[in-house]
Amino acid sequence: MAKKTISDLLSKKECKVWLESQGFTDVKPAKNENCDLIAKNDNKIYYIEVKYSSKEKGEFFG
Repeated sequence: MAKKTISDLLSKKECKVWLESQGFTDVKPAKNENCDLIAKNDNKIYYIEVKYSSKEKGEFFG
């Protein structure tokens, strides 16, 4: 039986919206990095790891 893969894409989208509401810009998926998202705020680059608790709703924390 194949292993079921659970995507965190919805959580990343929700986190992107929240980050933008907090003043972050250029929020994008991190490619070839050890994090989920990369964003800018006050001329600084932030590497963000998204943690989520709900597969259905994409609710995130952390």
